[in-house]
Amino acid sequence: MKIRKFEPKDRDSIVEIWYKASIIAHDFIPKEIWEAEKTTIRDQYLPLAETWVAEEEGKVIGFISLLDQYIGGLFVEPSQQGKGAGTQLIQRAQEEKGHLTVGVYSKNSAARGFYRKHGFRKTNEELQTETGEIVINKAWKQAGDSVKSGESKPAAIRALVIEDYDAVIELWQSTEGIGLSEADSRENIRRFLARNPYLSSVAEKDGEILGAVLCGHDSRRGYLHHLAVRSDRRLQGIGKRLVDISLENLKAEGIDKCHIFVFRENEKGVAFWAQNEWKARLDLTIMSKRT
Repeated sequence: MKIRKFEPKDRDSIVEIWYKASIIAHDFIPKEIWEAEKTTIRDQYLPLAETWVAEEEGKVIGFISLLDQYIGGLFVEPSQQGKGAGTQLIQRAQEEKGHLTVGVYSKNSAARGFYRKHGFRKTNEELQTETGEIVINKAWKQAGDSVKSGESKPAAIRALVIEDYDAVIELWQSTEGIGLSEADSRENIRRFLARNPYLSSVAEKDGEILGAVLCGHDSRRGYLHHLAVRSDRRLQGIGKRLVDISLENLKAEGIDKCHIFVFRENEKGVAFWAQNEWKARLDLTIMSKRT
C-alpha cells in the first residue's frame, strides 16, 4: 500500500469513496443529504484541502483531507476497510501535523473508537443543526511538541491491542508486585479488550513497549489492572501518563470513579498510587470466590 499526495486525477475516485463510505457509516442520516453534497465536495472542498490518498495496485482505496489541522474527512472504500489503510492515513497526517482535530457523529461508534485508538481525546460536543445529530469534537497532540532540540522525546501512548500481548505479558512477568493467573491468558486478555475497546494503553518508543495498563468498566465503575513500567524507564512520568489517559478514557465513557487493587506488600506500588492522590478504602474488604 502506498500513501501519496492527492493528484487532480484522483478527484472522482475520492468523491465516490466518500459517498459510499458515508452512507454506510452514517445510516442515521438520510442518503439524500450525502447525494446533494457530491458536487460541493468535488468542486469546492477538495481544491481547498490538503489531501493524501491510499493507493493499492494503482487504485485509490482511501483518503484523508485536512483543512489546516482539522480532519475534514477520512474515508476508506468499504470493501477495503479493516486492512490498515485508515491507520496509515491517520499516521501520515500525524507525521505532517503536530496537532489535529476532528468531529465525529456520536452515533458513529466505529469512528469514535478509531480516533480514540490513535490518541484523540474528546474536547466537547455540539448539535449539528443541519442534521439534528450530536457531533463529538476530538483533538490529538503529538507527545513531546515542546521538547527542545537534541532532547529525547517521551514515549507515545496508544491503545493496547492483542498484537501487543507477548511484549506486555513479558513486561508484567518481570514486574514485581503484579499477580498473574489464568485470567491473563492471551484469550482472556483478548476478551477483556473486546469488552472494553480502546480503553487499555501502552507506552511505546522506537517500537519497544515501555509500559502498559489494562482499563475497563462495568458501566458503573472503572477498574485499572496491571499498571507496569519497565524498570529502566521508571521515574520518567510514564506510569502517571498511562493512568491519566485511562481516567480520561473512562470519563469519556461516562464513568466518574475508578478502583484499583494493590497487594499490601507492594510498598512501591502503594506509594505510587498515594502520591497520585488515590485514597485507600479502609472501610472495604475485598472478598472473592471461584465461579
